[in-house]
Amino acid sequence: MISLNKIMHIDDDIDILAITEIVLGTLGHFEIAQCASGFDALKLAPEFKPDLLLIDSIMPNMDGLETLRKLRKLSGTKHTPVIFLTVRAQENEIQELLDAGAIKVILKPFDPILLSEEITLAWNASR
Repeated sequence: MISLNKIMHIDDDIDILAITEIVLGTLGHFEIAQCASGFDALKLAPEFKPDLLLIDSIMPNMDGLETLRKLRKLSGTKHTPVIFLTVRAQENEIQELLDAGAIKVILKPFDPILLSEEITLAWNASR
């Protein structure tokens, strides 16, 4: 079984990036690659080869779904599990993210203390 080691986090909010770097990188001991846009993620993903994609659903220029669609065209991220972070709590919006292949949708604001555990549980359940 593949273990979860490398997480690519894509979010345009620098505060969220800082929080996840501390929670997942420093405390969770994951190797984190952070991108402030989908464009950055497309450049970095082939080199980083993430085990999991953690994507904000609402970003300017290229939203989370479009970012995922483009990452799916790259050989290294074609089948990489994805978790979306979103402020959109409507059932149909969450369902759209799940239908796009998300293994989990985490609502913002999220509890930083529980983030690593939530991600690990979703990862394990998807294996």
